[in-house]
Amino acid sequence: MVPLVRRYLVCWGRLVKKGVTTPRHSVRLPEVIDRAERTLRDVFRLDAFRPGQAAVVEAMLGGRDVLSVAPTGSGKSISYWVPAVVEGGLTMVVSPLIALMKDQVDRLTDCGVAATFINSSVEATEQRERLRRAIAGDYRLLFLAPERLGRPGFMGRLAELRIRRIVVDEAHCISTWGHDFRPDYRLLSAAIAACGRPPVAGFTATATPQVRTDIASSLGLRHPFISVSGFNRPALTLAVTRCRGERAKRDRLRSLLGTTGQQALVYVGTVSAAEELAAELAVACYHGRQTADVRRRIQDDFTAGRIQVVVATSAFGMGVDIAGIRRVIHYHLPGSLEAYYQEAGRAGRDGRPAECTLLYSPADRDLQSFFIEQSGLEDGSPLKDHAYARLAQMMAYAEMRECRHARIADYFGEEGVARLCTACDNCLAPSAPEESVPADAVQAGLAAIARFSGRVGLANVAAVLGGRRTKWATAQPWV
Repeated sequence: MVPLVRRYLVCWGRLVKKGVTTPRHSVRLPEVIDRAERTLRDVFRLDAFRPGQAAVVEAMLGGRDVLSVAPTGSGKSISYWVPAVVEGGLTMVVSPLIALMKDQVDRLTDCGVAATFINSSVEATEQRERLRRAIAGDYRLLFLAPERLGRPGFMGRLAELRIRRIVVDEAHCISTWGHDFRPDYRLLSAAIAACGRPPVAGFTATATPQVRTDIASSLGLRHPFISVSGFNRPALTLAVTRCRGERAKRDRLRSLLGTTGQQALVYVGTVSAAEELAAELAVACYHGRQTADVRRRIQDDFTAGRIQVVVATSAFGMGVDIAGIRRVIHYHLPGSLEAYYQEAGRAGRDGRPAECTLLYSPADRDLQSFFIEQSGLEDGSPLKDHAYARLAQMMAYAEMRECRHARIADYFGEEGVARLCTACDNCLAPSAPEESVPADAVQAGLAAIARFSGRVGLANVAAVLGGRRTKWATAQPWV
């Protein structure tokens, strides 16, 4: 653990950047907001905006650039659907979720909103026809994959579209500091310029303050309204079970899955683990090496409730919208809190109580360290240091004794969350609160770790700090 902690301490100060200044309120436009509320009721058949949505809609209708950070299931789509209808003109939505574009367009069409998508699933002649109609002003929303922006000649057609607003879904994909960087997103700055620089709105479920700063810079957002909300989900009970070895994990997993009639999603770190566990439990398996048809069938069956349990890798990820999942279990430690909370947040999308359990063994760190070492990042590079820093944060979450909901809210920069909840194992445990550590003790510990250069176990660090003369300590000339 010491080398990982040391690496985290060294790089953390290097990576923290000053956050983007965000006004707490946008200018209120009463008549336009009234139209937005009527649109919500009359077009989308919803009674009221969810927490955080109204402020984002108001800022967009006021012509502001926007960055909205809200977890999976918080209703981000409505936040840009409503302005697109109220303002008129064409809103271009850039999203990596090709498989779900049709679902979004179908939902909009059912509500009487003209929308279409252009991606690789559409024949070339039909693509040209949809683009022609978009130029003619027949649509309110046009969905594109970021890869489309790199197609020869496409960037030059953007000016013809007379785009009113650009929406960037899964905006964290543009940040090299995020957990899911996609190079094609770097084409967005040129696309925004080609469109005449209309207002831009970015939406993401997972972005720390540092990633938010990078998103705003990469998209060239101008004095953006930044909304961070919804990370405190008290209907989700967060728990960590410490397991000694694989057998203990298997036993605990079987126990958690023992409740019949409840849908559960089990996340694992590798394809081989997914296949092995799914076979052992006689349940469905989902991973990126399966064909698109197989993955779609499993997702459809799970959504419809025809199957109750799925063991999956992170491929079962962005865009998954299943309301009735009652339990999400992480069999392996994820590589970051961003990845963990995005996956855990798939539980309880219907607002009802659900449970999120991490089966934790300190040895899980080795798997994520292997992934980092195999990533091709150079030793000592800021990106590699950052990957280890995120892993250290994830391990700290697994081992902490304070409120888990508060920790997640702090990590993503959401303010006003209580320090004590009724929905995590730590706050529900019948034990006294952990005593705070004096500052001088922290300083002594960090100094000792730095002096050892990370080449020593925690037991020897504790021995030296406690004044005990162990065999190892006696052999050190500076002790």
